[in-house]
Amino acid sequence: MILFAICASGHFSTGSLAQAPAGFLQTTHAQTLSGAKIQLPVPGHTTLLLIGFSKKSGSAVGVGWKQAQPICAANSVVACYQVAVLQEEPTFMRGLIVHGIRSGKSSAAQATFVTVFENEAAWKSSLHFNDGSAAYAVLLGPDGKILRKTSGTVATLHLEPLLLLLQQKNQK
Repeated sequence: MILFAICASGHFSTGSLAQAPAGFLQTTHAQTLSGAKIQLPVPGHTTLLLIGFSKKSGSAVGVGWKQAQPICAANSVVACYQVAVLQEEPTFMRGLIVHGIRSGKSSAAQATFVTVFENEAAWKSSLHFNDGSAAYAVLLGPDGKILRKTSGTVATLHLEPLLLLLQQKNQK
């Protein structure tokens, strides 16, 4: 069964009522800041997501993105996205929040920055969420299986083990 909703900001979202199996990230429909509709994890592609669940996590997501960007740029078969999960924001504020995020990004950055308005609880559970100021990084296989995950604040986020695994997977 699929649940359909239209947010006050005009965003259309669909949310599957079925939970993802253990070890997988819940399939979620999202939109890039440039307007492209996508599915996360990206079907059939290794996917790297740097996820923030609050405004406070934005800096940590940015730090993680700077660490990941060179590897993502060198591996065009890997889908890499920064993600702002905004489901808990009031629906009347979402459009303003997205506009604010978009205005601070270049056109190229808008294509790799995604807003999510569904499945927040499932994602938090899969990522063992415990800190609103932290960024959550997750590497997913082409089938959506969580291969590796980590989290941290600006001072503690280290993506090296996750990025090394990504490089190894792409050399096979």
